[in-house]
Amino acid sequence: IYEVHYDERYRVKSTKYKLLAFVYKLLTWMRIIGLICRVKKRDILVADTDTMAKIWKKKFKNTQWIPNPLREYPPIREQNESKKVIAVNDNATESGFEHLIDMWERIANKYPEWRLHLYGNGNIEQYKQLVKSKHLSKSIQCYNYPDNLIEIYPKYALYVQANKLDRFGQYLAEAMAYSIPCVAYRVPYGPRELIRDEINGFLIRPNHLMDFSSKLGLLIRNNELRWKMGRQSYSDVHKYELNQVMHEWLRLFDSI
Repeated sequence: IYEVHYDERYRVKSTKYKLLAFVYKLLTWMRIIGLICRVKKRDILVADTDTMAKIWKKKFKNTQWIPNPLREYPPIREQNESKKVIAVNDNATESGFEHLIDMWERIANKYPEWRLHLYGNGNIEQYKQLVKSKHLSKSIQCYNYPDNLIEIYPKYALYVQANKLDRFGQYLAEAMAYSIPCVAYRVPYGPRELIRDEINGFLIRPNHLMDFSSKLGLLIRNNELRWKMGRQSYSDVHKYELNQVMHEWLRLFDSI
């Protein structure tokens, strides 16, 4: 069994230097060939998103979808009166935080009592400097990735994400398990499979920051809509609960 969390379509790093671009492209193709060779030697391929499984199935028929499990699926919580928004990313090179900071400029002016908290790995200082340059230090706080993320979710009313390279969307699913509605970019994998647009959250076309701030503002203003989408989010991610996912793995093992 071979488990994958990405497909064969790697994104080539962009650079203005032609030689570096050629090297990046060469390394990308080497990774693609190596990945496909490894997969071909296996009996079963398991992908962690349905979309990714469909892509791999074109090259490897015996592909199945088994999602990543939630670390915790708590009892549904009461309506959250918090006025804080959370974003989490552990990818130092592609966090999408700069998009969220740009988007928040519109939110900060209309809803000055609301706060955006960014949790990430890598050089978090660069985002602090960007926040400072936009005079948003009172409205946006940047933190290093926490050790106790599960304990932090209940403090927030909304979750936002502007990462264009997301895979399963683990943080989205975890936030939804805490009855938190989400607003995220409509990228090929995680968000599009987790978020049902206008039902349990909102999906935004990448780079459309006006639309992003508009939908987020709607959730900020409308407590009833926020609570309704939060309850639906909680219900929708039940299939990612640990016992549910382990049942799929056991069924796979029994079938071999």
